[in-house]
Amino acid sequence: MDKYYGFLESTPLDAADRASLVDQRRWLTERRGDVTSIRTTTATLNLTEIIGAAADHAFLDRTSRDAARRLWREMSADAHVLGWSLFQRTTFGPAERRTGVGEGKAPGSLEHVAEPFLASYRLLKCGWSLFDRRCEEP
Repeated sequence: MDKYYGFLESTPLDAADRASLVDQRRWLTERRGDVTSIRTTTATLNLTEIIGAAADHAFLDRTSRDAARRLWREMSADAHVLGWSLFQRTTFGPAERRTGVGEGKAPGSLEHVAEPFLASYRLLKCGWSLFDRRCEEP
């Protein structure tokens, strides 16, 4: 959020919006201090580990758990504009004899969109269900 707020500072805002932004950044700084004051470990957030644990909990079979981890890594690579995930989906034609350059095609497909969506939906559904159950306990 702070990175986004930093971006907003460089945009044209009217006085009321700028005041709201200042208040929001102040609140965020206070919250960060609150969290820091109650932390008991130096553990850091590792979303890849969290996705792995969530997949282990949500999916019964090993194939689905591994697929969820793979999709997380692929979508993360796509989100960060890393080439390796695109290359894995690419079919390469023969290289031109003279230049050594060949054509690669990475077609889009419904499966490429649907599989990560469905995996994230199932993980989220399982997570909210677990949250609801924990909220019901005395």
